[in-house]
Order: sequence, then C-alpha cells, then structure tokens
Amino acid sequence: MKRIGKLLGGVATAAALAALIPYTSDYDAETDTQKTHALLWTLTSKPNPEGKRSYHFALGREDAPVLEFRAGETEAEAAAREAEEAQLFADDLQAEANAAQAEADTKAAEAEAAVDAAEAATDAQEADQDAEPPCEG
Repeated sequence: MKRIGKLLGGVATAAALAALIPYTSDYDAETDTQKTHALLWTLTSKPNPEGKRSYHFALGREDAPVLEFRAGETEAEAAAREAEEAQLFADDLQAEANAAQAEADTKAAEAEAAVDAAEAATDAQEADQDAEPPCEG
C-alpha cells in the first residue's frame, strides 16, 4: 500500500510541476513584449507609454482566463481595455437580443397562420350552414 501511495504522490507532484513550470517563453523584439507560458498560467510583460513595464498575469487559458492580475498599466491603457471589453459584452448582448427577436417573430408568424387557418375553417362552416337546402319535390 505504501508503494501505491508513493506512486500516486509522485504522479501528483509531477502533474503539479508540469502545470506550474513554464514551458515556453516568447520575445517579440518589434514590440518589446515578453510572454511566458505554463500549463495553467501566462505572464506577459511589455513597455507602456510612460517608459515603465506593465505586467499581465492570467491564470487559466490565455484566451479565457479565470483570474487576471495587471500591474504597471497606465490609466489610458486601462480605459481602452475596459472600453473594448464593454463593446465585446454589448455585442454579445445584441446578438442574444437579435436571436430572441427572430424566435419571437417566427412564433408570431406561426400563431398568425394558425389563426388564419381557423378563421378559414369557420368561414367554410358558416357558408355551408347559410346555403339553402335542396328542394324536394
């Protein structure tokens, strides 16, 4: 039983190290940006307009992080990022509203068609009742 415990402990330790130790580090000389990736986190370092460096730490996937930490970001950069995020959020809401409106329009058209069919059936019955019975004679 001790061997299984040691084996599982070793596997857990290896998995934790694999998730925490960086596996790539990219440097873009054109923008002076340094990006370090690990399985569970990403650290980005780039210069800001004031001549200092700003840091962005993302825990989770890079495109959809669970937690984000930013340091050294100027107010203008923060405002621009927040405006971009707000626009993305508004675009998502607009897409959902458009889908809901299209669904409502479809249901309204189906209901109108059902009402028209019911009226046509009622008109046909009333026409049969109004017709004079054939003469017997």
